[in-house]
Amino acid sequence: MKEVIKNRSLLMCAVVMMLVLSLFSSDIFLPALPEIARQFNVTPSQGQKMLGYFLFGVALMQLIYGPLSDSVGRKRLLVFGTSLFIVATFAINFARSFDQVLALRMIQAVGASASIVLGRAIIGDLFSKEEAGKIFLTIFPIVGMSPALAPMIGGQIANVFGWQACFIFAGLFGIVLLGLTLTVVPETLPPAKRN
Repeated sequence: MKEVIKNRSLLMCAVVMMLVLSLFSSDIFLPALPEIARQFNVTPSQGQKMLGYFLFGVALMQLIYGPLSDSVGRKRLLVFGTSLFIVATFAINFARSFDQVLALRMIQAVGASASIVLGRAIIGDLFSKEEAGKIFLTIFPIVGMSPALAPMIGGQIANVFGWQACFIFAGLFGIVLLGLTLTVVPETLPPAKRN
């Protein structure tokens, strides 16, 4: 499958972004949670549902994306999931009620979970087990840092621009990933290998 890799560095960048997307998105807004709770007139404990709904959506959809990608391919689902994530992330800024925020967080999670499953699957498709193991050893420290970095970044963004900017930043992150997906990520599961 090496012949389908046009730019390995950009492909690795895309895979890192895939694996980071949901972890980053789940935590970037946490420093702004008191401000969000005040705006929607909910208690801090109710505000924490934003995290719970997101994590539930990610956990649930990971069970679905794997088998689904084995039958329809990787790239199409990745484009769908990333696009859904982008739309839901920007839409949070226009929510009129906290229930709308929670619904959009669930939709955001449905989109984001595609990147977790498919990022790993793409590496598994393209490389041998030994090569894939080396790649994961290289990129997992970056992935592991993302839940710690996200609140730090989100806190600075929220302090300067307000809580909505956290979701704008996450949406822009998704747009960059979508651009990389469309341009440098190949379809790694040809029709002949699907089931």
